[in-house]
Amino acid sequence: MDSAEDITYFRERIEDLSEEITALAALLDSDIDETIFEIIEEHTERTLLHSSSGDAVRCTGRPSFDIPAESIEHLLLCDLKVRQIADLYGVSEKTITRRMSLFDIRSQWKGSEVHPLQKNKSDEKQSPRSCQPKMNVMFLKTHKTASSTILNLLCRFGEKHGLTFALPTKYRFGYPKFFSSRSIKGFSQQDGRVYNIMCHHMRFKRPEVQKVMPADTFYFTILRNPVTMAESAYTYFKFLVPSFYRSASFVNFIAHPWMYYHPKIQNSYLARNLLWFDFGFDHNANFSLQEAQIGVAEIQQSFNLILLADYFDQSMVLLRDALCWSLDDIVTFRLNSRSSDARKHLSQAQEDQVKQWNAMDWYLYQSFNKTFWQKVESFGKSRMDQEVASLQARRKELENLCLLQVRKGGQSKTGQARILAYDLNLNLSLPDKEHCLRMILTEYQYTDLLHKKQFPRTESVPKQPVAKSIRRAPIQGFGVNIKDSVIRRLDRSKKELLRGHGQRTPH
Repeated sequence: MDSAEDITYFRERIEDLSEEITALAALLDSDIDETIFEIIEEHTERTLLHSSSGDAVRCTGRPSFDIPAESIEHLLLCDLKVRQIADLYGVSEKTITRRMSLFDIRSQWKGSEVHPLQKNKSDEKQSPRSCQPKMNVMFLKTHKTASSTILNLLCRFGEKHGLTFALPTKYRFGYPKFFSSRSIKGFSQQDGRVYNIMCHHMRFKRPEVQKVMPADTFYFTILRNPVTMAESAYTYFKFLVPSFYRSASFVNFIAHPWMYYHPKIQNSYLARNLLWFDFGFDHNANFSLQEAQIGVAEIQQSFNLILLADYFDQSMVLLRDALCWSLDDIVTFRLNSRSSDARKHLSQAQEDQVKQWNAMDWYLYQSFNKTFWQKVESFGKSRMDQEVASLQARRKELENLCLLQVRKGGQSKTGQARILAYDLNLNLSLPDKEHCLRMILTEYQYTDLLHKKQFPRTESVPKQPVAKSIRRAPIQGFGVNIKDSVIRRLDRSKKELLRGHGQRTPH
């Protein structure tokens, strides 16, 4: 390697490459875990830096870097073997085993019952509740609305109570197509099976959902102010939507949307009236007050509760009251959330442009913003303030127990958004560590875990060959599927990276 400047250049190019590959994999709905992408990115960087300096690509002996214990735990949770993890890091199996022993990491994830952690004094102060907890719940997971955080709490509750999940074959129910009961893994029309919890992305179709959920199911969803949601979607899905990546910025896009947008273009639903689309309506329809009112009436008929991401803690209090759950059941850490420096601030004129472009979403939000505050009023303002304070205090307790104070640059990237990641406190008892880990599991990680619990493998799995290069690692080394086009693009990008480095003119 010529200089520190060259190292910086390589790191920047690898970061760009990682963004592109992650976005492509998300677009293809592949079975790849976001955390594995982060670890692969780290491995790719070391591989390219080593090869550029003439060192051997594969390290031997004791590594000169610390392998993060949480990375090992995530990989084990995703069913990787010690041999595969060792090959990824270019070290011996003994090295991985030593680090597992040092941090008390088990070689296999047992999926044991969630430990109650410390006794929650806030719950002790609550008067006994006469209601019974609702066990049948359907959550319509909308985009960019803190819905991944809600999915996490539903997964924790369902796992704790041994409930059955309606799971997609991958991570979404055939989205963006309308939901069909056939998209549920293991579902058969003949056995008449119903499920307790449904909470993954879908395009809502009520008759199909009712086929597989009990009659007493509690239906709820969450909305977000379309102004901030549209800006967030633009940043997050920048590389997935041609309408977005053809424009220079969100402000540029929203000022002249028809210069970049076409209703038939790939992933156009992400660029206009995304909430309206998720509820099953036509996102390209021109605004009509009559159609908007009909749509809102249908949603009111289908859902028991509509929450607002803009008032998340108040929403969690209303949800807890409606479901008759405990405080710990609805305590969450923010997941899949952008860092504050990734958020853009718009002028009033720009906000008005967003509302006009997403007119159906704006009408939808205004309608349920009104009903939301009516529910808060009925709940009682003083009571709401007390319960929000209890929720925030309990969240702080669990943050102090579960998380390190400093988040070490572990921010994954999707599109242009910087997504916050947590560093787990490893100095915990094993039961507490399991509970804390579940609280920070991403949608993909928790879905993989539930798949393993509901559909345990009965036959032996053929031994996979050891990965020989980063190109083969995602396929043979980890047993996940990425379409050939992504692999070819990865190869081209890596060649371009190395060729571009060779052509650089030294300063």
